[in-house]
Amino acid sequence: MSLDGKVIPGAHHFTSEQLEIILKAVPANVFFKDLDCRYQYVSHICDMLNTGGKGTIIGKTDPEIQPDPELGRKFYEEDKEIIRTGESMKYLQEMTFGPDTYYYEISKMPVIDSDGEIMGVIGMVSDMTEQILTQRKLEAYSQIDSMTGVFNRTFFNKFLDDAKDVNQPMAVIMADCNYLKTFNDNYGHSMGDQLIKSTVENIQQVIGEQGKVVRWGGDEFLLIIPNCDEAACEQIVNRLQETESNVIVCGNPLSTSYGYAIVTQDVPLEQAIDIADKRMYAAKQALKNAIA
Repeated sequence: MSLDGKVIPGAHHFTSEQLEIILKAVPANVFFKDLDCRYQYVSHICDMLNTGGKGTIIGKTDPEIQPDPELGRKFYEEDKEIIRTGESMKYLQEMTFGPDTYYYEISKMPVIDSDGEIMGVIGMVSDMTEQILTQRKLEAYSQIDSMTGVFNRTFFNKFLDDAKDVNQPMAVIMADCNYLKTFNDNYGHSMGDQLIKSTVENIQQVIGEQGKVVRWGGDEFLLIIPNCDEAACEQIVNRLQETESNVIVCGNPLSTSYGYAIVTQDVPLEQAIDIADKRMYAAKQALKNAIA
């Protein structure tokens, strides 16, 4: 018989006991709850995951079986809402067991009889932990510059969307390697790459976990430092310039041009970067003029 009450030729009519056996054998975490949100039919996998093989969850509600009381109430209220509205739901749930975090896709929908009345809620829980962690790793890799190991513009674009949540004042520093073309011409591009890498290493040693480094262009980098005012930012730039003399590449100390600005309520991030960029190029031009 179909859900609309019509007899389907050749269809087998199972007893309640047979249906219970079938559902228990389903190779997935599936369940059926009655109108009181009590588990009435569950797969063997569902029972094992919730009891550890000790007893059964049949006849119980989520507030009775969930180790996390808040999560138990959440599942219970969701089931009540499905029964009340007749609407399905599907979402990703994060759950913590000891030191480990897992991610589950939970799908639940009402079961409606041939008279159009809701009988209860049927659902399935799928472990998405491996997929979610793999996806996050791929996302993280996509935000890293392969040569230097610092963040790239993809990261910055995401950071820009979340910038309103960053603590201010926030310093932005533009840094550009000096003499890169000379290095490439005299020592080869591999040593030019080493110059860039050494510059990044020096920057990272100075700012540490205090800020983030983004590869802005070929030899240009953006430093983002939250909770940093102008006085503190100036000290960081001075420290960067002081430490460069100790880093030697092909017999030459590092040389980098810097420009900085401060993000405030009146100066948004993109404007501050533009200011820092202009100051950096002014410093670079002043160096060229001094050499000339």
